[in-house]
Amino acid sequence: MIWNLIYRLSPWLQATLVLGVVLAVALLLQALIVRMVPSQSRRAHNELLGHTAGIAGVINAVLLAFIVFAAWTDYDRARDVVSQEVSLVTDILRDVEAVSSVHDSVVHGLQGYLAAVIDSEWTVMRAGAPQDAQGRTGFGPGWRTLNRSYSLALELNASTSLQKTVAEELVKRFNSLFDVRRQRIAYASYGALTPTVWGVVLAGGIVSIACCGLFGVESHRLHIASTGLVAVSFGLVFFLIISLQWPFRGHTQITVDPYCRAWNSVDRDERAEAAEKQLAWTPSPRPARCPARAPRPAPAATRP
Repeated sequence: MIWNLIYRLSPWLQATLVLGVVLAVALLLQALIVRMVPSQSRRAHNELLGHTAGIAGVINAVLLAFIVFAAWTDYDRARDVVSQEVSLVTDILRDVEAVSSVHDSVVHGLQGYLAAVIDSEWTVMRAGAPQDAQGRTGFGPGWRTLNRSYSLALELNASTSLQKTVAEELVKRFNSLFDVRRQRIAYASYGALTPTVWGVVLAGGIVSIACCGLFGVESHRLHIASTGLVAVSFGLVFFLIISLQWPFRGHTQITVDPYCRAWNSVDRDERAEAAEKQLAWTPSPRPARCPARAPRPAPAATRP
């Protein structure tokens, strides 16, 4: 539930919320330490506390570096999965150009698949791919559309060696497309970090902030400022991890533009081919999240 609340916020509000919570916890922890441990006792052991704080800081720095690297790597992999999926759809559309018997049906089917991903699945992934009461997610229409296109491709009557080669390539590319689609759904359904990892991260942050609070400082304001700066540093790292651990969730999700560009490219090419060959072509409904491209202006006439 808390993740749903966080990812509904804009990035600025997310950062403000995370920093505010971490800073409040840090100052509250410092106030408890100051109240429970006398100032003279803390000042007498500043040297020991300095060594302890240094060791804890190094351990937490290494831990956070590995966690941020893992989250960032997963984010980049999810973005690569999107590029692979769009590339596979484009390759299938190019291969099917050599087969006139199933060309129109497969093109319409894949355009419908792109539209389902753009208008339906991207909204589902932004919400974290939740399940309804029957355990269903919002990926059903995309699966059905893609399976229908695959079934149409299997109906290809390969009579020449070229068509047999194309049929084999279509099967391979469709299977690769199914695999890449499963990877994208997995990235949308599961975060990069488990609750155990988050528990270790939060515990490490509390230990580091507690070490800062245990220092004996003559100036109370300087002590608060020092603890607050450390807390803000941890808060910024936490915000970065939150932004990266769900690649398709919230306002920082991976953009749907590659799918829109693919849909627009297919629509433009099919319209141009139909106009060139004077064929009847029924355009597929444009996805709501893909604005229509403005027509290119005609070149200005030049004087002789």
